[in-house]
Amino acid sequence: MVTDGWAWNKNVVDTRMVVDRAISPLFQAAVEATEAAVVNALLSAETLTGRDGITAHALDHDRLLDVMARYGRGPRAPVS
Repeated sequence: MVTDGWAWNKNVVDTRMVVDRAISPLFQAAVEATEAAVVNALLSAETLTGRDGITAHALDHDRLLDVMARYGRGPRAPVS
């Protein structure tokens, strides 16, 4: 089968792309989703003691949110 001068091939697919003006909002959404995932992981961690008695302490939630706000991030950050 031949289409538009190209031999038909199961390994070739048509592609669609996002226009340039839509890339920035898409990228920003990816950044925000990644940030939310990291913060959720930090806040869900629990203190644990592992091999050789080494302890990894959970982060204090309020302290983390205060530090994030200081750098303009998180729910306590001033809205600009």
